[in-house]
Amino acid sequence: MLLGPEAANTSSTPQNFCLTLDILKDMASRPTNYTSDAAAPISKFQRVFRHRDFRLLWLGAFFSFVGSWVQNVGQGWLVYELT
Repeated sequence: MLLGPEAANTSSTPQNFCLTLDILKDMASRPTNYTSDAAAPISKFQRVFRHRDFRLLWLGAFFSFVGSWVQNVGQGWLVYELT
């Protein structure tokens, strides 16, 4: 795992980020209406994610949590390096 300036020099980082965004866009744009009972989700967990706005809310909350975690780890690493 690369930290610091070395991480910015890897050529795969922007491409992986774009692939992740493409996957998220695909998830957010999936149809939310089901025409038959056979195609309907099985569990309540799957049923709530039929709604696009709810999926976007949870994706945003997830990335906010990950961003906070990365910030805390980076801040701890910086304090460690400076002391």
